[in-house]
Amino acid sequence: MIEKRKNISGITFFHQMPGEKRGQATCFEELPETKQDEVMDQLGPKGVRNLAKQLAIALVNYHELIGTITSEHTQRYAR
Repeated sequence: MIEKRKNISGITFFHQMPGEKRGQATCFEELPETKQDEVMDQLGPKGVRNLAKQLAIALVNYHELIGTITSEHTQRYAR
């Protein structure tokens, strides 16, 4: 069974997952570690620095979303 891509960061690279007939856009965080290493080697120092900044923004956005959901849940059920 092919696992559905989650597309958390939105930073995509083409990659063929096991069981797929062809590669498709895959978020950096969902790539196998060996493919992540390959991508970072190709990006070089400036590209890796930019990638880290983009991943940091995605992480902050994710945290804000989860914080909002958690806060709403807590307020709803704290009564």
